[in-house]
Amino acid sequence: MIYAKWEIEGEYKIKNGTKCIADYAFCHYTFSGYFIPEGCHELTSINIPDSVTSIGYRAFYDCSALTSVNIPDSVTSIGRAAFDKTGYVNDEYNWKNNVLYIGNYLIATKKEIEGEYKIKNGTRCIADSAFVGCTGLTSISIPSSVTSIEDYAFGGCTSLTGISIPNSVISIGVHAFDGCTGLTSISLPDSVTNIGDYTFQSCSSLTSIDIPDSVTSIGDAAFVYCSSLTSISLPDSVTSISYCAFASCTGLTSISLPDSVTSIGDYAFDGCTGLTSISLPDSVTSISYYAFKSCIGLTSISLPNSVTSIDQSAFEGCTGLTSISLPDSVTSIGAMAFFNCDSLTDVYYSGTESQWEKIDIGYNGHYLLNATIHYNSIMPTPTPEPVKPLKVEPIVPKINTESNTIEIPVTVVEPERAEELNEVELYVAEYDENGRFIGLTLGTKGAVAGDTVTITADIPASDNYKLMLWDGNYVPLTGVMSKIQ
Repeated sequence: MIYAKWEIEGEYKIKNGTKCIADYAFCHYTFSGYFIPEGCHELTSINIPDSVTSIGYRAFYDCSALTSVNIPDSVTSIGRAAFDKTGYVNDEYNWKNNVLYIGNYLIATKKEIEGEYKIKNGTRCIADSAFVGCTGLTSISIPSSVTSIEDYAFGGCTSLTGISIPNSVISIGVHAFDGCTGLTSISLPDSVTNIGDYTFQSCSSLTSIDIPDSVTSIGDAAFVYCSSLTSISLPDSVTSISYCAFASCTGLTSISLPDSVTSIGDYAFDGCTGLTSISLPDSVTSISYYAFKSCIGLTSISLPNSVTSIDQSAFEGCTGLTSISLPDSVTSIGAMAFFNCDSLTDVYYSGTESQWEKIDIGYNGHYLLNATIHYNSIMPTPTPEPVKPLKVEPIVPKINTESNTIEIPVTVVEPERAEELNEVELYVAEYDENGRFIGLTLGTKGAVAGDTVTITADIPASDNYKLMLWDGNYVPLTGVMSKIQ
Protein backbone atom coordinates (compact mmCIF):
# COMPACT_ATOMS: atom_id res chain seq x y z
CA MET A 1 0.00 0.00 0.00
CA ILE A 2 1.28 3.44 -0.82
CA TYR A 3 0.77 6.88 0.74
CA ALA A 4 2.77 9.83 -0.59
CA LYS A 5 3.78 13.11 0.96
CA TRP A 6 1.86 15.89 -0.65
CA GLU A 7 5.04 17.84 -1.47
CA ILE A 8 6.00 15.29 -4.17
CA GLU A 9 6.94 16.91 -7.51
CA GLY A 10 7.57 15.98 -11.14
CA GLU A 11 7.59 12.33 -12.19
CA TYR A 12 7.04 9.63 -9.60
CA LYS A 13 7.74 5.94 -10.04
CA ILE A 14 5.97 3.60 -7.66
CA LYS A 15 8.28 0.83 -6.57
CA ASN A 16 7.72 -2.65 -7.92
CA GLY A 17 5.96 -4.99 -5.50
CA THR A 18 3.42 -2.40 -4.40
CA LYS A 19 -0.05 -3.94 -4.47
CA CYS A 20 -2.36 -1.04 -3.62
CA ILE A 21 -2.42 2.71 -4.10
CA ALA A 22 -4.47 3.76 -1.09
CA ASP A 23 -7.38 6.19 -0.78
CA TYR A 24 -6.06 9.79 -0.95
CA ALA A 25 -2.53 8.42 -1.62
CA PHE A 26 -1.45 11.58 -3.49
CA CYS A 27 -4.00 13.89 -1.87
CA HIS A 28 -4.29 15.48 1.57
CA TYR A 29 -6.69 17.68 3.54
CA THR A 30 -6.00 21.37 4.16
CA PHE A 31 -7.92 23.56 6.57
CA SER A 32 -9.23 26.97 5.58
CA GLY A 33 -12.26 27.35 7.77
CA TYR A 34 -13.13 23.74 6.91
CA PHE A 35 -11.21 20.75 5.62
CA ILE A 36 -10.89 20.39 1.84
CA PRO A 37 -8.99 17.76 -0.18
CA GLU A 38 -5.96 19.08 -2.05
CA GLY A 39 -3.75 17.10 -4.41
CA CYS A 40 -0.02 17.04 -5.15
CA HIS A 41 -0.14 20.03 -7.49
CA GLU A 42 3.44 19.55 -8.76
CA LEU A 43 3.08 15.87 -9.65
CA THR A 44 3.26 15.63 -13.46
CA SER A 45 3.44 11.91 -14.25
CA ILE A 46 3.03 8.59 -12.48
CA ASN A 47 4.50 5.19 -13.36
CA ILE A 48 2.56 2.25 -11.92
CA PRO A 49 4.17 -1.23 -11.84
CA ASP A 50 2.24 -4.36 -12.76
CA SER A 51 2.28 -5.51 -9.13
CA VAL A 52 -0.48 -2.98 -8.33
CA THR A 53 -4.01 -4.43 -8.31
CA SER A 54 -6.08 -1.50 -7.01
CA ILE A 55 -6.15 2.30 -6.99
CA GLY A 56 -8.10 3.82 -4.11
CA TYR A 57 -10.76 6.48 -3.73
CA ARG A 58 -9.49 9.96 -4.70
CA ALA A 59 -5.96 8.54 -4.97
CA PHE A 60 -4.85 11.34 -7.37
CA TYR A 61 -7.67 13.79 -6.70
CA ASP A 62 -6.78 17.43 -7.50
CA CYS A 63 -3.29 16.56 -8.82
CA SER A 64 -3.83 19.38 -11.29
CA ALA A 65 -0.49 19.05 -13.13
CA LEU A 66 -0.77 15.29 -13.65
CA THR A 67 -0.90 14.67 -17.41
CA SER A 68 0.78 11.28 -17.86
CA VAL A 69 -0.62 8.08 -16.37
CA ASN A 70 -0.01 4.42 -17.13
CA ILE A 71 -2.30 1.75 -15.69
CA PRO A 72 -1.10 -1.85 -16.05
CA ASP A 73 -3.40 -4.81 -16.75
CA SER A 74 -2.84 -6.02 -13.18
CA VAL A 75 -5.15 -3.28 -11.86
CA THR A 76 -8.63 -4.71 -11.26
CA SER A 77 -10.31 -1.79 -9.49
CA ILE A 78 -10.12 1.99 -9.51
CA GLY A 79 -11.82 3.95 -6.73
CA ARG A 80 -14.37 6.66 -7.34
CA ALA A 81 -12.95 10.10 -8.23
CA ALA A 82 -9.43 8.64 -8.37
CA PHE A 83 -8.42 11.03 -11.17
CA ASP A 84 -10.96 13.82 -10.69
CA LYS A 85 -9.59 17.36 -11.08
CA THR A 86 -6.28 16.16 -12.51
CA GLY A 87 -4.55 17.66 -15.52
CA TYR A 88 -5.04 14.36 -17.29
CA VAL A 89 -8.80 14.55 -17.05
CA ASN A 90 -9.01 18.27 -17.74
CA ASP A 91 -7.02 18.22 -20.99
CA GLU A 92 -9.44 18.17 -23.89
CA TYR A 93 -7.29 15.93 -26.09
CA ASN A 94 -7.77 13.02 -23.68
CA TRP A 95 -11.52 12.87 -24.35
CA LYS A 96 -12.73 10.67 -27.21
CA ASN A 97 -16.29 11.49 -28.27
CA ASN A 98 -17.05 12.88 -24.83
CA VAL A 99 -15.68 9.76 -23.10
CA LEU A 100 -12.43 9.48 -21.13
CA TYR A 101 -10.44 6.25 -21.14
CA ILE A 102 -7.33 5.67 -19.06
CA GLY A 103 -5.65 2.43 -20.08
CA ASN A 104 -8.36 -0.24 -20.21
CA TYR A 105 -10.68 1.74 -17.94
CA LEU A 106 -13.64 3.85 -18.99
CA ILE A 107 -13.18 6.54 -16.37
CA ALA A 108 -15.79 9.17 -17.10
CA THR A 109 -18.18 10.67 -19.64
CA LYS A 110 -19.38 14.17 -20.24
CA LYS A 111 -23.05 14.86 -19.66
CA GLU A 112 -23.44 15.79 -23.33
CA ILE A 113 -23.29 12.14 -24.45
CA GLU A 114 -26.59 11.18 -26.10
CA GLY A 115 -28.26 8.32 -27.93
CA GLU A 116 -26.48 5.00 -28.24
CA TYR A 117 -22.92 4.54 -27.05
CA LYS A 118 -20.68 1.58 -27.86
CA ILE A 119 -17.89 0.98 -25.35
CA LYS A 120 -14.69 0.14 -27.16
CA ASN A 121 -13.51 -3.46 -27.14
CA GLY A 122 -10.70 -4.15 -24.69
CA THR A 123 -12.26 -2.04 -21.93
CA ARG A 124 -12.02 -3.95 -18.65
CA CYS A 125 -13.91 -1.73 -16.25
CA ILE A 126 -16.71 0.85 -16.31
CA ALA A 127 -15.50 3.01 -13.45
CA ASP A 128 -17.37 4.63 -10.58
CA SER A 129 -19.90 7.21 -11.80
CA ALA A 130 -18.67 6.81 -15.40
CA PHE A 131 -22.03 7.63 -17.01
CA VAL A 132 -23.73 9.16 -13.98
CA GLY A 133 -26.26 11.83 -14.96
CA CYS A 134 -26.07 11.16 -18.72
CA THR A 135 -29.77 11.79 -19.18
CA GLY A 136 -29.54 11.66 -22.99
CA LEU A 137 -28.02 8.16 -23.09
CA THR A 138 -30.62 5.76 -24.54
CA SER A 139 -28.66 2.52 -25.00
CA ILE A 140 -25.24 1.11 -24.25
CA SER A 141 -23.24 -1.69 -25.85
CA ILE A 142 -20.85 -3.43 -23.46
CA PRO A 143 -18.09 -5.63 -24.94
CA SER A 144 -17.13 -9.03 -23.52
CA SER A 145 -13.82 -7.59 -22.29
CA VAL A 146 -15.60 -5.77 -19.42
CA THR A 147 -15.35 -7.58 -16.07
CA SER A 148 -16.79 -5.00 -13.67
CA ILE A 149 -19.40 -2.25 -13.56
CA GLU A 150 -18.56 -0.10 -10.57
CA ASP A 151 -20.58 2.04 -8.15
CA TYR A 152 -23.03 4.57 -9.64
CA ALA A 153 -21.77 3.69 -13.16
CA PHE A 154 -25.12 4.48 -14.83
CA GLY A 155 -26.81 6.35 -11.98
CA GLY A 156 -29.45 8.80 -13.15
CA CYS A 157 -29.39 7.73 -16.82
CA THR A 158 -33.10 8.41 -17.10
CA SER A 159 -33.37 7.73 -20.85
CA LEU A 160 -31.65 4.33 -20.76
CA THR A 161 -34.35 1.79 -21.65
CA GLY A 162 -32.52 -1.54 -21.89
CA ILE A 163 -29.10 -3.03 -21.40
CA SER A 164 -27.40 -6.34 -22.09
CA ILE A 165 -24.59 -7.31 -19.73
CA PRO A 166 -22.06 -9.83 -21.11
CA ASN A 167 -21.00 -13.01 -19.28
CA SER A 168 -17.57 -11.51 -18.68
CA VAL A 169 -18.98 -9.18 -15.99
CA ILE A 170 -18.48 -10.65 -12.52
CA SER A 171 -19.32 -7.66 -10.33
CA ILE A 172 -21.85 -4.83 -10.40
CA GLY A 173 -21.34 -2.04 -7.87
CA VAL A 174 -23.79 -0.36 -5.52
CA HIS A 175 -26.21 2.14 -7.06
CA ALA A 176 -24.97 1.02 -10.50
CA PHE A 177 -28.37 1.69 -12.16
CA ASP A 178 -29.90 3.83 -9.42
CA GLY A 179 -32.48 6.24 -10.84
CA CYS A 180 -32.60 4.75 -14.35
CA THR A 181 -36.29 5.55 -14.56
CA GLY A 182 -36.58 4.58 -18.24
CA LEU A 183 -35.07 1.10 -17.81
CA THR A 184 -37.77 -1.47 -18.61
CA SER A 185 -35.86 -4.74 -18.56
CA ILE A 186 -32.44 -6.19 -17.89
CA SER A 187 -30.85 -9.62 -18.13
CA LEU A 188 -28.03 -10.51 -15.77
CA PRO A 189 -25.35 -13.00 -16.86
CA ASP A 190 -24.47 -16.23 -15.05
CA SER A 191 -21.16 -14.71 -14.01
CA VAL A 192 -22.84 -12.35 -11.50
CA THR A 193 -23.13 -13.82 -7.98
CA ASN A 194 -24.92 -11.06 -6.12
CA ILE A 195 -27.16 -8.06 -6.73
CA GLY A 196 -25.58 -5.27 -4.70
CA ASP A 197 -27.05 -2.59 -2.49
CA TYR A 198 -29.33 -0.08 -4.24
CA THR A 199 -28.35 -1.48 -7.66
CA PHE A 200 -31.76 -0.87 -9.27
CA GLN A 201 -33.18 1.64 -6.80
CA SER A 202 -35.93 3.83 -8.30
CA CYS A 203 -35.95 2.05 -11.66
CA SER A 204 -39.64 2.87 -11.76
CA SER A 205 -40.26 1.51 -15.29
CA LEU A 206 -38.55 -1.84 -14.73
CA THR A 207 -41.11 -4.56 -15.51
CA SER A 208 -38.94 -7.64 -15.60
CA ILE A 209 -35.51 -8.90 -14.66
CA ASP A 210 -33.87 -12.22 -15.35
CA ILE A 211 -31.91 -13.37 -12.27
CA PRO A 212 -29.50 -16.24 -13.03
CA ASP A 213 -28.81 -19.30 -10.86
CA SER A 214 -25.41 -17.88 -9.95
CA VAL A 215 -26.91 -15.13 -7.73
CA THR A 216 -26.82 -15.97 -4.01
CA SER A 217 -27.98 -12.72 -2.41
CA ILE A 218 -30.21 -9.71 -3.04
CA GLY A 219 -28.57 -6.61 -1.50
CA ASP A 220 -30.02 -3.83 0.62
CA ALA A 221 -32.71 -1.86 -1.23
CA ALA A 222 -31.65 -3.53 -4.49
CA PHE A 223 -35.10 -3.00 -6.07
CA VAL A 224 -36.59 -0.37 -3.76
CA TYR A 225 -39.15 1.88 -5.54
CA CYS A 226 -39.27 -0.34 -8.65
CA SER A 227 -42.97 0.38 -8.85
CA SER A 228 -43.58 -1.29 -12.25
CA LEU A 229 -42.12 -4.66 -11.23
CA THR A 230 -45.12 -7.02 -11.13
CA SER A 231 -43.51 -10.36 -10.35
CA ILE A 232 -40.11 -11.84 -9.79
CA SER A 233 -38.74 -15.36 -9.80
CA LEU A 234 -35.76 -16.07 -7.59
CA PRO A 235 -33.47 -18.99 -8.38
CA ASP A 236 -32.68 -21.77 -5.88
CA SER A 237 -29.22 -20.28 -5.40
CA VAL A 238 -30.52 -17.23 -3.48
CA THR A 239 -30.03 -17.61 0.28
CA SER A 240 -30.76 -14.11 1.57
CA ILE A 241 -32.98 -11.15 0.79
CA SER A 242 -31.58 -8.08 2.48
CA TYR A 243 -32.96 -4.93 4.09
CA CYS A 244 -35.60 -3.10 1.99
CA ALA A 245 -34.76 -5.31 -1.02
CA PHE A 246 -38.23 -4.95 -2.61
CA ALA A 247 -39.67 -2.15 -0.46
CA SER A 248 -42.24 0.08 -2.17
CA CYS A 249 -42.49 -2.15 -5.24
CA THR A 250 -46.14 -1.19 -5.43
CA GLY A 251 -46.82 -3.15 -8.63
CA LEU A 252 -45.50 -6.44 -7.24
CA THR A 253 -48.46 -8.84 -6.97
CA SER A 254 -46.88 -12.14 -6.06
CA ILE A 255 -43.55 -13.68 -5.22
CA SER A 256 -42.40 -17.22 -4.57
CA LEU A 257 -39.26 -17.72 -2.54
CA PRO A 258 -37.08 -20.80 -3.14
CA ASP A 259 -36.20 -23.30 -0.39
CA SER A 260 -32.66 -21.93 -0.36
CA VAL A 261 -33.75 -18.64 1.28
CA THR A 262 -32.91 -18.66 4.98
CA SER A 263 -33.30 -14.98 5.85
CA ILE A 264 -35.60 -12.13 4.85
CA GLY A 265 -34.25 -8.72 5.87
CA ASP A 266 -36.05 -5.95 7.75
CA TYR A 267 -38.49 -3.96 5.58
CA ALA A 268 -37.85 -6.41 2.71
CA PHE A 269 -41.39 -6.02 1.27
CA ASP A 270 -42.50 -2.93 3.17
CA GLY A 271 -45.03 -0.89 1.17
CA CYS A 272 -45.66 -3.51 -1.52
CA THR A 273 -49.28 -2.44 -1.67
CA GLY A 274 -50.14 -4.62 -4.67
CA LEU A 275 -48.80 -7.83 -3.15
CA THR A 276 -51.65 -10.34 -2.90
CA SER A 277 -49.79 -13.59 -2.23
CA ILE A 278 -46.42 -14.85 -1.12
CA SER A 279 -45.09 -18.35 -0.65
CA LEU A 280 -42.53 -18.80 2.12
CA PRO A 281 -40.26 -21.86 2.16
CA ASP A 282 -39.58 -24.15 5.14
CA SER A 283 -36.05 -22.74 5.32
CA VAL A 284 -37.27 -19.41 6.78
CA THR A 285 -37.14 -19.37 10.58
CA SER A 286 -38.29 -15.83 11.36
CA ILE A 287 -40.34 -12.99 9.90
CA SER A 288 -38.17 -9.89 10.27
CA TYR A 289 -38.99 -6.41 11.50
CA TYR A 290 -41.47 -4.61 9.22
CA ALA A 291 -40.94 -7.31 6.57
CA PHE A 292 -44.49 -7.01 5.16
CA LYS A 293 -45.54 -3.69 6.66
CA SER A 294 -48.32 -1.89 4.75
CA CYS A 295 -48.88 -4.74 2.27
CA ILE A 296 -52.54 -3.76 2.10
CA GLY A 297 -53.35 -6.18 -0.75
CA LEU A 298 -52.31 -9.24 1.25
CA THR A 299 -55.49 -11.06 2.33
CA SER A 300 -54.08 -14.25 3.81
CA ILE A 301 -50.75 -15.89 4.51
CA SER A 302 -49.62 -19.30 5.70
CA LEU A 303 -46.36 -19.50 7.62
CA PRO A 304 -44.25 -22.67 7.34
CA ASN A 305 -43.47 -24.96 10.29
CA SER A 306 -39.89 -23.67 10.39
CA VAL A 307 -40.92 -20.20 11.66
CA THR A 308 -40.22 -19.68 15.35
CA SER A 309 -40.62 -15.93 15.68
CA ILE A 310 -42.51 -13.01 14.15
CA ASP A 311 -40.66 -9.76 14.81
CA GLN A 312 -41.97 -6.31 15.63
CA SER A 313 -44.41 -4.76 13.14
CA ALA A 314 -43.84 -7.60 10.67
CA PHE A 315 -47.39 -7.27 9.29
CA GLU A 316 -48.26 -3.82 10.61
CA GLY A 317 -50.77 -1.97 8.45
CA CYS A 318 -51.81 -5.01 6.39
CA THR A 319 -55.38 -3.75 6.43
CA GLY A 320 -56.61 -6.34 3.91
CA LEU A 321 -55.35 -9.35 5.90
CA THR A 322 -58.33 -11.45 6.97
CA SER A 323 -56.69 -14.74 7.98
CA ILE A 324 -53.33 -16.23 8.85
CA SER A 325 -52.07 -19.73 9.51
CA LEU A 326 -49.50 -20.04 12.31
CA PRO A 327 -47.48 -23.20 13.06
CA ASP A 328 -47.01 -24.46 16.63
CA SER A 329 -43.27 -23.79 16.19
CA VAL A 330 -43.88 -20.08 16.83
CA THR A 331 -42.72 -19.09 20.31
CA SER A 332 -42.77 -15.28 20.09
CA ILE A 333 -44.74 -12.59 18.27
CA GLY A 334 -43.23 -9.12 18.51
CA ALA A 335 -44.84 -5.85 19.52
CA MET A 336 -47.28 -4.43 16.97
CA ALA A 337 -46.69 -7.42 14.68
CA PHE A 338 -50.29 -7.12 13.43
CA PHE A 339 -50.95 -3.50 14.41
CA ASN A 340 -53.79 -1.91 12.40
CA CYS A 341 -54.74 -5.24 10.79
CA ASP A 342 -58.37 -4.25 11.22
CA SER A 343 -59.74 -6.97 8.93
CA LEU A 344 -58.05 -9.93 10.65
CA THR A 345 -60.82 -12.27 11.76
CA ASP A 346 -59.34 -15.78 11.76
CA VAL A 347 -56.11 -17.28 13.07
CA TYR A 348 -55.51 -20.94 12.26
CA TYR A 349 -53.06 -22.36 14.79
CA SER A 350 -51.68 -25.88 14.39
CA GLY A 351 -51.05 -26.32 18.13
CA THR A 352 -53.26 -26.68 21.19
CA GLU A 353 -54.83 -23.93 23.27
CA SER A 354 -52.29 -24.50 26.05
CA GLN A 355 -49.45 -24.11 23.53
CA TRP A 356 -51.00 -20.90 22.26
CA GLU A 357 -51.14 -19.43 25.75
CA LYS A 358 -47.36 -19.94 26.12
CA ILE A 359 -46.51 -17.77 23.10
CA ASP A 360 -44.86 -14.49 24.09
CA ILE A 361 -47.04 -11.86 22.38
CA GLY A 362 -45.77 -8.27 22.53
CA TYR A 363 -47.77 -5.11 23.23
CA ASN A 364 -50.54 -4.00 20.89
CA GLY A 365 -51.25 -7.65 20.17
CA HIS A 366 -55.00 -7.19 20.47
CA TYR A 367 -55.47 -7.13 16.68
CA LEU A 368 -54.32 -10.75 16.72
CA LEU A 369 -55.96 -11.75 20.01
CA ASN A 370 -59.36 -10.33 19.03
CA ALA A 371 -59.55 -12.68 16.03
CA THR A 372 -61.09 -16.14 16.28
CA ILE A 373 -58.33 -18.62 17.15
CA HIS A 374 -58.82 -22.03 15.53
CA TYR A 375 -56.71 -24.52 17.50
CA ASN A 376 -55.30 -27.67 15.94
CA SER A 377 -56.22 -26.23 12.57
CA ILE A 378 -54.74 -25.19 9.28
CA MET A 379 -56.15 -22.58 6.97
CA PRO A 380 -58.72 -23.95 4.53
CA THR A 381 -57.46 -23.90 0.97
CA PRO A 382 -59.95 -22.06 -1.24
CA THR A 383 -60.81 -23.64 -4.54
CA PRO A 384 -59.88 -21.09 -7.18
CA GLU A 385 -62.31 -20.41 -9.95
CA PRO A 386 -60.94 -21.63 -13.26
CA VAL A 387 -59.66 -18.88 -15.51
CA LYS A 388 -61.70 -18.74 -18.67
CA PRO A 389 -59.46 -17.69 -21.56
CA LEU A 390 -60.64 -14.87 -23.76
CA LYS A 391 -61.44 -16.33 -27.16
CA VAL A 392 -60.40 -14.26 -30.17
CA GLU A 393 -60.57 -14.50 -33.91
CA PRO A 394 -57.41 -15.73 -35.68
CA ILE A 395 -54.85 -12.96 -35.36
CA VAL A 396 -52.77 -11.79 -38.29
CA PRO A 397 -50.11 -9.26 -37.29
CA LYS A 398 -49.32 -6.59 -39.86
CA ILE A 399 -46.31 -4.37 -40.44
CA ASN A 400 -46.99 -0.69 -41.08
CA THR A 401 -44.01 0.39 -43.16
CA GLU A 402 -44.87 4.08 -42.88
CA SER A 403 -44.77 4.20 -39.09
CA ASN A 404 -42.37 1.24 -38.74
CA THR A 405 -44.71 -0.43 -36.28
CA ILE A 406 -46.45 -3.76 -35.81
CA GLU A 407 -50.25 -3.67 -35.74
CA ILE A 408 -52.25 -6.41 -33.98
CA PRO A 409 -56.03 -6.25 -34.54
CA VAL A 410 -57.83 -8.31 -31.87
CA THR A 411 -61.50 -9.32 -32.20
CA VAL A 412 -63.26 -11.38 -29.51
CA VAL A 413 -65.46 -14.33 -30.40
CA GLU A 414 -67.86 -13.63 -27.53
CA PRO A 415 -69.09 -10.02 -27.96
CA GLU A 416 -70.42 -9.97 -24.39
CA ARG A 417 -66.81 -10.14 -23.18
CA ALA A 418 -65.62 -7.28 -25.39
CA GLU A 419 -64.89 -5.07 -22.37
CA GLU A 420 -62.06 -7.46 -21.48
CA LEU A 421 -60.18 -6.10 -24.47
CA ASN A 422 -59.31 -3.17 -22.21
CA GLU A 423 -56.98 -5.54 -20.35
CA VAL A 424 -55.26 -7.08 -23.39
CA GLU A 425 -51.55 -6.31 -23.58
CA LEU A 426 -48.95 -6.88 -26.29
CA TYR A 427 -45.28 -7.30 -25.51
CA VAL A 428 -42.44 -7.47 -28.01
CA ALA A 429 -39.51 -9.49 -26.62
CA GLU A 430 -36.18 -8.92 -28.40
CA TYR A 431 -33.27 -11.36 -28.41
CA ASP A 432 -29.65 -11.08 -29.51
CA GLU A 433 -27.97 -13.26 -32.12
CA ASN A 434 -27.29 -15.91 -29.46
CA GLY A 435 -30.95 -16.17 -28.51
CA ARG A 436 -30.42 -14.29 -25.22
CA PHE A 437 -33.23 -12.01 -24.04
CA ILE A 438 -32.19 -8.34 -24.25
CA GLY A 439 -35.35 -6.25 -24.01
CA LEU A 440 -39.11 -6.06 -23.63
CA THR A 441 -41.39 -3.41 -25.12
CA LEU A 442 -45.02 -2.88 -24.13
CA GLY A 443 -47.33 -2.06 -27.01
CA THR A 444 -49.58 0.98 -27.23
CA LYS A 445 -53.30 0.31 -27.11
CA GLY A 446 -55.72 2.13 -29.37
CA ALA A 447 -59.38 2.78 -28.63
CA VAL A 448 -61.70 -0.21 -28.30
CA ALA A 449 -64.24 -0.17 -31.12
CA GLY A 450 -67.07 -2.60 -30.44
CA ASP A 451 -65.46 -6.00 -29.98
CA THR A 452 -62.17 -5.01 -31.67
CA VAL A 453 -59.04 -3.29 -30.44
CA THR A 454 -55.83 -2.50 -32.30
CA ILE A 455 -52.51 -2.59 -30.44
CA THR A 456 -49.29 -1.26 -31.98
CA ALA A 457 -45.64 -1.65 -31.04
CA ASP A 458 -42.34 -0.50 -32.49
CA ILE A 459 -40.46 -2.96 -34.66
CA PRO A 460 -37.16 -3.97 -32.98
CA ALA A 461 -33.91 -3.19 -34.72
CA SER A 462 -33.19 -6.91 -35.24
CA ASP A 463 -35.34 -9.61 -36.80
CA ASN A 464 -34.91 -11.82 -33.75
CA TYR A 465 -38.02 -11.10 -31.68
CA LYS A 466 -41.23 -12.69 -30.45
CA LEU A 467 -44.72 -11.33 -29.91
CA MET A 468 -46.63 -12.13 -26.72
CA LEU A 469 -50.28 -11.22 -26.29
CA TRP A 470 -52.06 -11.69 -22.94
CA ASP A 471 -55.49 -11.02 -21.51
CA GLY A 472 -56.09 -9.47 -18.10
CA ASN A 473 -55.35 -12.78 -16.35
CA TYR A 474 -52.02 -13.06 -18.19
CA VAL A 475 -53.34 -16.00 -20.16
CA PRO A 476 -51.81 -15.99 -23.65
CA LEU A 477 -54.24 -15.25 -26.44
CA THR A 478 -52.07 -16.33 -29.32
CA GLY A 479 -49.08 -18.11 -27.81
CA VAL A 480 -45.72 -17.02 -29.19
CA MET A 481 -45.26 -15.90 -32.78
CA SER A 482 -41.63 -15.97 -33.80
CA LYS A 483 -41.93 -14.35 -37.22
CA ILE A 484 -44.17 -11.92 -39.05
CA GLN A 485 -44.58 -12.35 -42.76
